[in-house]
Amino acid sequence: MVKDENVSRFIVNNGITWKFIVEGAPWWGGFWERLVRSVKTCLKRILGKSSLTYEELYTVLVEIEAVINSRPITYMYSNVNEPDPLSPSHFLTGSKLTVLPSPNTVPKSSKCDLIKRWKNRLLLLDHFWKRFYKEYLFELRSAMFSKIPKNSGQFKINDVVLIKEDNIKRCNWKLGRI
Repeated sequence: MVKDENVSRFIVNNGITWKFIVEGAPWWGGFWERLVRSVKTCLKRILGKSSLTYEELYTVLVEIEAVINSRPITYMYSNVNEPDPLSPSHFLTGSKLTVLPSPNTVPKSSKCDLIKRWKNRLLLLDHFWKRFYKEYLFELRSAMFSKIPKNSGQFKINDVVLIKEDNIKRCNWKLGRI
């Protein structure tokens, strides 16, 4: 399956195994397939016909990866002594991901051009987050409502909710319990 000898050796030495979902049965991987679709849709809409350099596109994608993998998937306590909520990045790296630091090398561009491109990259990331946030929450809500009987559309005690805070970075919003 893997033709490159170095890659094949790396896979064997690290005990990596491939696991496939049944062909023609997308419901087996429905959750991550839907997440991938949401990310791709958001990327297509926000990037559109943007003219990014390879490094800028790579940076935007890495920042998006950090946002997606740092989203909380467990309850977030208000007490600072409680542990951080688990996120996908905890399973990958053992901690919450952060955005990569700025590179040490600066391309040969004017200061104004660099600032303009940096602001454009931040704007793209912000647009991505807003679109992904809406689509991801819609998907969660849709999945939740498909499993809940029709007569129970209200929040109940002990339901977990995401608390939106305007002056806080999105990846740091807290989960709350009603």
